[in-house]
Amino acid sequence: MFHPLYKNDLVPMLPLSEFQKASINNLINDINDNILILENNHCLCGNNNTEKDIIISEKDRYGIPAQQLICSKCGLIRSQKKFDDQSNIKFYKN
Repeated sequence: MFHPLYKNDLVPMLPLSEFQKASINNLINDINDNILILENNHCLCGNNNTEKDIIISEKDRYGIPAQQLICSKCGLIRSQKKFDDQSNIKFYKN
């Protein structure tokens, strides 16, 4: 059984400023409050058998929960979730 390289412990992999910590906290709150909506990010190869995809990480370098997967069909690495179109606009606008 394969275990993710990085578990979702919300601990960043690099030192963060207080501003970065506050921004990350705001981001996570916006996701939890459904202000920013995450949707499934299917593989570009069209693989619909995602239960066999391998989780390689449960967080990003800032400690933000974000599963990274290897596609079981083509080997492409991708995020499991992504912002929907409106959330993507809100994120980059603000």
